[in-house]
Amino acid sequence: MAESTIFMRRNWQVQRAGWALMALAVLLAVAGLFGQGPLSSRSAGAPGLTLHYQRVVRLEAAQSLEFALDAPEAGDVALELDREFLTRTEIQRILPDPRTVSTSLAGQQLHFAAAGAGPIAVRVLYVPKRLGRLPARFGIPGAAPLSISLLVLP
Repeated sequence: MAESTIFMRRNWQVQRAGWALMALAVLLAVAGLFGQGPLSSRSAGAPGLTLHYQRVVRLEAAQSLEFALDAPEAGDVALELDREFLTRTEIQRILPDPRTVSTSLAGQQLHFAAAGAGPIAVRVLYVPKRLGRLPARFGIPGAAPLSISLLVLP
C-alpha cells in the first residue's frame, strides 16, 4: 500500500512538472521567442542607419527588414547588403525601387534618390534559404557597418 502511494505522488509530481513546462513553452511562443512577437522584434543602429527586424524568422517564409537611412538634402544615399546575407536569402522585393544597384566583392549597394532632408524608409523583403544562424551586415558606404544575427527556424 505504501509503495502505491509513493508511486502515485511521484506520478502526480511528474505530471505537474510536464504541465508547467508545456505552459511555459506556450507562453514563450506567444511572446515571440519562436517567431514573430515582442521577444523577437529588434531595433539596431549604426551611423546614418536604423534597422527594425525580427530576430527569429522561418525558413522559406517571407520576412522583411525595415531600414531608415539618413539622407542628405539632395543627391543619393546608398545601402550596402553583405554577400553572406545575399547568398543565404532570396531577395523578393525592395521598396522603394533603388535608382541603381551595384555589385562588389563585399555584396551589393542599393542607391536611392534623396528628395530632401530626413530619413528614407527602405523595406527589403526576403526569404531565408537555410536553417540556423544567419549573420548579416548592413551599412552606409564609408561608415561602420551594422552587424546582426538572425535565427532561421523550420
